[in-house]
Amino acid sequence: MIKSILVALDGSAYTEPALQYAITLSKKFEAYLRVLTVIDIRIFEWAVAIGVEGFAPIIPSSGYQEESQKLLDQKALEILNKAEKILKSQDLEYIAEKESGNPIDVICEKAKLCDMLIMGARGGFAK
Repeated sequence: MIKSILVALDGSAYTEPALQYAITLSKKFEAYLRVLTVIDIRIFEWAVAIGVEGFAPIIPSSGYQEESQKLLDQKALEILNKAEKILKSQDLEYIAEKESGNPIDVICEKAKLCDMLIMGARGGFAK
């Protein structure tokens, strides 16, 4: 029996269809809906080649990291706000949350707590 559904949203063109699909299934199964967006921290993991086979990590400046983090956080909030506008008109239980990390790792970890995962086959997380 499906009691909880996780839908991962990335702000791409596939976000709204994935959310609508999750809403439909959540209603059909009377399941709790978990809406998740992930702030992708991989952009801070830079590397530079140091020879034929080696790479050395480069740490971006703190100013760059702070400004980028603000922009990514703002994008995540916009994704959740759009989702919540749609969800508030629906008759179902849900929670909307944002996390930071590698999207693949975060989504897989959160999916362990749910019975079904819904996400777009393309878009920001599918890279």
